[in-house]
Amino acid sequence: MSSNRFKTMGVILAVLALGSILLVACTRPGTVSTGGGSTATSTPSGGTGGGGGSNCANGTVQTGASTFEQPCVNVAKGASLKVVPAVTSLHILTNGSWVNGNQQLAKEPGAPGLTNVNLSSTPIEIGPFNTAGTFHILCTVHPGMNLTVNVK
Repeated sequence: MSSNRFKTMGVILAVLALGSILLVACTRPGTVSTGGGSTATSTPSGGTGGGGGSNCANGTVQTGASTFEQPCVNVAKGASLKVVPAVTSLHILTNGSWVNGNQQLAKEPGAPGLTNVNLSSTPIEIGPFNTAGTFHILCTVHPGMNLTVNVK
């Protein structure tokens, strides 16, 4: 009888631990951000899409535990984008966007190739962005984690 209680207690604790891990890993983007970004999981926008609204960072963007701290970033043509982890958390970055909860992997013409680039605690540079336009980056680990890069 005592053995059954221990087994039941172990199962309950395992379920609670797994639930906690999933809750942390699947936190919706925007819930931690103070940048006023969107919490939707649709195609990201920076105000007008290519115009670079006031919430856009300039040249450098930070990542939180499961979000980009800013929804968009403005980068000068010919320059690189710097991505700085504000907290240590695994991110795998690639070209594309989360749309309605699904990854839409796509490299826009003129975008630097970005395929499964790991980011956790050390800043990285992406680029250079040699073509003006609007480009999209997503984190494959965190649903809805989108970044719009406006190059002018």
